[in-house]
Amino acid sequence: MAGIAVASFRSNSIDALVERVLITGEMLGPDALEVARRYQGYFDDNRRRVAERLEGIPPDRRVRVYLASGAPLSTSGRPSLNQDWMDLGGAINIAESWFGDMPYASGIASLEDIIAGNPDVIISMNAEDAEEIRTRPQWRNVKAVREGRVYANPRGLFWWCRGTSEEALQFL
Repeated sequence: MAGIAVASFRSNSIDALVERVLITGEMLGPDALEVARRYQGYFDDNRRRVAERLEGIPPDRRVRVYLASGAPLSTSGRPSLNQDWMDLGGAINIAESWFGDMPYASGIASLEDIIAGNPDVIISMNAEDAEEIRTRPQWRNVKAVREGRVYANPRGLFWWCRGTSEEALQFL
């Protein structure tokens, strides 16, 4: 045996992300584990702060969101990491049930479904897709476009809406 540690990680959820950080910390030793535990505390504190702010806001008053993940018509529903951060942030994902019981509920949506879902906000994974959504005439009847609420997802070392440690910021 080569003595190389191997780990298997779950994916596609907020809980799996935090679990991956802790497992990696354990594998790298006590100092790294301490950093991983501080990250978990930071993540849990962000969850608590957001939950407190959302307390008392009924579902019918929550923002309806469409996420363009990598292309204007590419999105995800439940279960997915993106659905998790929308849940934590108090948003209603218009694509939540569009992909049935798939283990990774993502795929290509129709523009007709997006128009029918009429999101209050559109979040695009990248600035180019956000610009396309804002400027293409076929999107003009979507509430988020009409009201100027189409945003590019923040990006640090990687997109905040992806399974990296920056995910702790996405739902704030």
